[in-house]
This record gives sequence, structure tokens and C-alpha cells, in this order.
Amino acid sequence: MVFESRTLQWFANRVDTIEIRCNAHRDMRTTVARHLLDRERRGETVQFENDEARRLCISTDMLWELSIRHADGSHVHVASSSLENCAALLQKVDGIGLTSGVAA
Repeated sequence: MVFESRTLQWFANRVDTIEIRCNAHRDMRTTVARHLLDRERRGETVQFENDEARRLCISTDMLWELSIRHADGSHVHVASSSLENCAALLQKVDGIGLTSGVAA
């Protein structure tokens, strides 16, 4: 994934914080399904593109997560089986442009 400096600056001006996690459930020695349930119990609703994308993460034990906090305190949490899909979903649900292309 390629991030241009002007894209990152635009992004930095619009969010307060960003967190990128890959397979965080493994640090807690749990499953993707239980990790997502725990986040939901804490009030952190994680958005997937669709139910099939969620099932894919659970069945492959692969979970990428992007969480952002805006300056107003609102949060957006998205997840997918790849960082690229997370970035595309974040752009779709929050209107944030992250990427300019994919590195070869």
C-alpha cells in the first residue's frame, strides 16, 4: 500500500488518532469471533463490508482493524481480512481518503 505525504497530511488534519492492528486477538490468545464480541461488549462496533467479509476473517483467523477518533470524540472502527480492504471500507463509511495506489 502506498501513502503519499499529502494524503497523510490531509488525513492527519481530519482525525485525532488512528490505530492499525493486525491479528490483535492472537495477543489475547482468543479467536477472531471472541475478540469481536469483546469489542462489541465494550461498545466498539466494528464494521465489515458485509457478513461474508466477517465470516472470512473468522474462518481464516486473519483480522486487520483500523480505528479512528475524530477531534469531536466520535470513533469509527472497521475490519477486514486485509489492510487494503480496511482502508477502502474506512473511506466508504467515513469519507476519508487514505490511499493513492498499491505498491507492486
